[in-house]
Amino acid sequence: MKKTVTVQRSEVNQGVIPAPVFTGVNSSGNPKRVDRMDVCLRGHDKNGRREPPEAERLQKTTFILIRHGITTHNLKKRYSGSTDVKLSLKGKKQAVLLGKKLKSWQIDEVYSSNRMRSLQTARIIFKNRKIKKIADLREINFGIFEGRSYSEIISTHAQVYGRWLKDPFKTNIPKGEALQDFKKRVLAIFKKITAVNAGKNIAVVCHGGVISIFLSAILKSRDFWKNIPDSASITIIEHNKGKQKIKLQNDTSHLNG
Repeated sequence: MKKTVTVQRSEVNQGVIPAPVFTGVNSSGNPKRVDRMDVCLRGHDKNGRREPPEAERLQKTTFILIRHGITTHNLKKRYSGSTDVKLSLKGKKQAVLLGKKLKSWQIDEVYSSNRMRSLQTARIIFKNRKIKKIADLREINFGIFEGRSYSEIISTHAQVYGRWLKDPFKTNIPKGEALQDFKKRVLAIFKKITAVNAGKNIAVVCHGGVISIFLSAILKSRDFWKNIPDSASITIIEHNKGKQKIKLQNDTSHLNG
């Protein structure tokens, strides 16, 4: 004998059990009923109870990391961490190409470093959209290397420069930001951004060092130089259930035409 289960209407109204769906009539002229327990589990837990609205959303947060367009300091191989330089003409053109690439992408929020080169890039790409300026997304402070070219640094600080290039985690630049402190700053701000943007696609326009130290943490790598992306590149990171995955790294295909 087929077992029947009686469901109280109050249970349905309270969201304990999904309400039935009626689809037309049967041969007897009565409404055909299809229980949603099997066909509509989304938004309910395994016991059929309605989950809170937050749990109904896909909690995967996607970061679209964009390095700013090229600057005159980049072209002249000068270090500009805390130095607030603007985009070069080429950098502005790169940002326009980035805008074309990202035009059809679903992006929920836009964040940017508070440095002019990042803000200019973000404004060109995203035009009239709201851009959230975050100071902790700024580049590392290069201390006594700021604004100086490679050759200038070698001529005056060859030893410390050599040690720093060999292992920036162990060698601190005089009057600069230690790489370990930089790493803590960057990881902390990405954690904060993730916490308030669960399930969203987030564009972050920032710097080569910021992206590199974030990737290095995910990869558990100390090769800081290897992970620095090109100017106007795109890197995509997915954050899901506390884990991060690199989906795309240093893509510059949009700059080829």
